Amino acid sequence: MLSNVGCYLGTSSYYSQKTKVSTGQSVTSFGNTAGIHLHMTDPDGGDNALTSVGFPDGSSASVYSAKGYSEYTVKYWNSNGSISEYEYDADEVDPGNARYLEMLAFTSHLDLTGQTKNAFGDFISAARGVNGDITYNSENILSQFDFRQMTEDFMGAQYRFGNMAGYLSVKNLYDHMMPDSPLRKAHSRDTFDEFCEFMDKMYAEQRSNAPEYRNQFLEMVDQGIQQKNGTGLSGGRNSEIRVSNFKEVETANYKLVPEPEIGGLRILVDGKSAGVFKPEHLKIQEDAQTGTRVMISELPGFNGNWYDAIPVTEELESALSEAIGVEEVPHQPLEGYYIGTHAGTGIKYVMRPGDEGRGGQVLLCNAVDEARYKALGEEYARRYPNLVTSPEAGEFYASLEIRGMAQRGANGIITTHPDNISYNDNSDPKKNWSAMIDEKTWNLLLSWLNNHTINTEEMTGFKYWDNIFNEIGGSYERVWSDDEIRQGHLYQ
Repeated sequence: MLSNVGCYLGTSSYYSQKTKVSTGQSVTSFGNTAGIHLHMTDPDGGDNALTSVGFPDGSSASVYSAKGYSEYTVKYWNSNGSISEYEYDADEVDPGNARYLEMLAFTSHLDLTGQTKNAFGDFISAARGVNGDITYNSENILSQFDFRQMTEDFMGAQYRFGNMAGYLSVKNLYDHMMPDSPLRKAHSRDTFDEFCEFMDKMYAEQRSNAPEYRNQFLEMVDQGIQQKNGTGLSGGRNSEIRVSNFKEVETANYKLVPEPEIGGLRILVDGKSAGVFKPEHLKIQEDAQTGTRVMISELPGFNGNWYDAIPVTEELESALSEAIGVEEVPHQPLEGYYIGTHAGTGIKYVMRPGDEGRGGQVLLCNAVDEARYKALGEEYARRYPNLVTSPEAGEFYASLEIRGMAQRGANGIITTHPDNISYNDNSDPKKNWSAMIDEKTWNLLLSWLNNHTINTEEMTGFKYWDNIFNEIGGSYERVWSDDEIRQGHLYQ
């Protein structure tokens, strides 16, 4: 059993819009749990439920295993006790246009197959909305919603309020909601029909040369993918990058794996995926000022602010040439992005203009960069053990700092975002503060930050930022928790 879920929120604490609470508290729980009923055993067959969720009106839903690997039965009890039964294939669910019950099957499958650890609980929280005011009943339980967008909004709220543990957990769910995630990989119906046509032709002509037809079929699939994705990129020496030519290549530090279903090449660095690169992204871009060479794969979602990027070494370039079947990988000057350098470590990052405070990718170009990156993450964990509770969280804060989104204070961490600035204190949550800002104020603040050095001793007090806002002519809205309002902690 994955979890006994009623007012289930998983293991991470979450933050709602215009509310700030200390670590360990949750503000996205059901208001009245007295009428919540869970059905953890199937009354018909006696099977144990994989997951279950209850609602304040007395209705509930439970997920049970079905016949297929990704097929599940979801039973829904309305407030009167009437039962409805639905069959869902998790692999066919589109989180961008799904029913709540479908998403229960989808997220249960993610947790059950080990792709995620807390997708079900994170979905329950995200589906209630950023303000925690959305509920589900017999009137809307079968309505279709854009749960991908709701999850993105909820994830953004965790980030803005400095809840990095919650952010990382929800982001894992969000990543699996993307159309090109491993869960979504499947042959299209068109491709399947084309394959059937080829098989019919082969048997009709009684041809025994199956490899010939296989190669023809792969060529057709490749052409179809290129037409859909606008691919067909020319490499050096008049060669062309074609998905059907991709092959798996492994070197000391890299592994390149074809992903034909989504028409791309997955690149793993030391066993960890650095992203999937489609043919149009398989080009080496070089920054004229720093000489840094990168490959960038633009990703859907997150309002276009996210992209995978990987620094290109000679080892990777050689492996790429072999994996995609060209003599020379295409080269071009860096376009649409710039390379920045973190002053403290010398580590570089790639950023698209306008994404400051919300995007970018850290570039670990060599072993020295990797060691410095790890050391910075360990520094966060050492100085702020109550805020940074895992090596992964430490490296996440390191990534934020390198890209200009976090600052280390004497006893806490400042995080900046285009719509929020917040401080989290390692020792005393009562010293935490947060302020919402608009896009205009963010742009003014960004210009100020580019031309001034932050006073690290004073920056943890809100008065310091209030003076900056007054200087630049910006505006803000303080975000107070209920405790702050009741106890009068207005001194920051």
